[in-house]
Amino acid sequence: MAAKIRESKGSAYESKGRFFIRVTVANRKRDDAHAPWAKSLEEATARGRVMQAMVNRLRASETQDALRKEFIAKIVEWGAVADEAKLEELERLVAEMVAGDIVKLPAPPSPASKVPTYGAVAMQWVKGELHALYPDHVDRKRSAAGDYGNLRRYAFPELEHTPINKVGLEDYERVLRNADARSTKGKLPPATRRQIGQVTRKVMELAVYPLRIISTNPIPASAIPKKRRGPVQVFLYPDEDAVVMADKRAALGHRLLIGYLHRQGCRRADALGGDVEIVEGAVEDEDTFGDVPPLTWGRVDLRRGYVLPDRNKSDDASLTPLDEDIVLALTAWKRISKKTKPGDPVFVDDDGEAIDPDDATEIYRDVIRAALVEKDCDRPELWKAARGQLKLRLHNARASFVTVALLSGRPEEWVRRRSKHKSSALERYRRELRTYEELNLGYWTPLHLAIPELAEALKAAEDESAAAFAAANAAAAPPRTPSAPTPRRGKNRMVPSTSEPVGARGFEPPTPRPPV
Repeated sequence: MAAKIRESKGSAYESKGRFFIRVTVANRKRDDAHAPWAKSLEEATARGRVMQAMVNRLRASETQDALRKEFIAKIVEWGAVADEAKLEELERLVAEMVAGDIVKLPAPPSPASKVPTYGAVAMQWVKGELHALYPDHVDRKRSAAGDYGNLRRYAFPELEHTPINKVGLEDYERVLRNADARSTKGKLPPATRRQIGQVTRKVMELAVYPLRIISTNPIPASAIPKKRRGPVQVFLYPDEDAVVMADKRAALGHRLLIGYLHRQGCRRADALGGDVEIVEGAVEDEDTFGDVPPLTWGRVDLRRGYVLPDRNKSDDASLTPLDEDIVLALTAWKRISKKTKPGDPVFVDDDGEAIDPDDATEIYRDVIRAALVEKDCDRPELWKAARGQLKLRLHNARASFVTVALLSGRPEEWVRRRSKHKSSALERYRRELRTYEELNLGYWTPLHLAIPELAEALKAAEDESAAAFAAANAAAAPPRTPSAPTPRRGKNRMVPSTSEPVGARGFEPPTPRPPV
């Protein structure tokens, strides 16, 4: 006769980002087992209920008592790690045992089956799953798509299906050794090799903590390729910038964008916004991974002179001050631009449409090249990459800002705050400063004066303000009643002429000039 037991339902729980099934195996006794394959509490709970149903059937059966008790003691651990095929085998064995058949217990699962592969851990990282589980210890990177690209091309061919506890230093060295052969561009630059080493080692670091799969990282930090001197970044000279700003053949909005980037040093996304490339299947996170909107008038305070940026690469959303010439330039631009509501983008073309960030590099090159060729002051190194040097690209606007600012004596801290650079990122610019210090390049022409249309708009605004100020004073002043002149007492007894206008000799203070 079957024993009467209190049937439990089975459950699961989460601990430090890992999921466990919980099954009652005897009166007042429950067993827990880690389910390494589970991605959610719901999945683990479903497995816990399946295993509890098996245990309930075994506990209620009186056949093969000794074997049944041995099976119950092991089935929770086995069922927690079993795949679908193994799970079906366990259900078949339970049915046979309850029916009274003699069965042979299956072999315990291999310990390696509990350990995720290198590829599984890497994908948890780049998809943001580890950040969701361990937000205090794993950051969500906006460059995750780039990290995934390096992993997929260079690390995964060697390590993807290897249990992460089996990955060693020699495997890492093999990744770097074969990197050039896997590149579509031949020999990789030192900076790319360093990025491959960093991202490959990072996955192993996550396996140490917070995942705690392995105790130590087999790849030491010293194994990452060393920093090498990168290529020289060309930049636009201030006198060349003045030529570009004055070229009225180019769209005014395009020239304003170029001048702003040269003088403010921000990234393209900080001015134009842009899409964020994410890994397919990544955890949604609008606060961190939503598309970056373009700079709008609502985030520009022209009265106090600062910009409040949106999300950016450095996660630094602190306000950025604007120099006076940029404030005046934006003031004039707002006066003549077609769309100036708080939600409208600042940088638009002549039709009032937002400049597409994907077109910004082509615009940057075309506008600069056309202006320099017209004035016969073009430099070939801007367009043709030489050995150890890169040709001009939009990112060189930041290089132009940093180099010119440091050459002009701006403090490094000031440069870093404006450009949102980290201190270490400015090191490469210091190497090039001595080359240009003797050239006496000067500083940028004030933006509101460098662009003729903006200078004209400011002059027109100043004239209108002065006229309005004078008209207001004239309307508010009371009419003057002429009075009889009072003879002077003294030796000559001279009397001022009544025909002379009042104030002609400076008796009244001049009308103050209205502020711009």
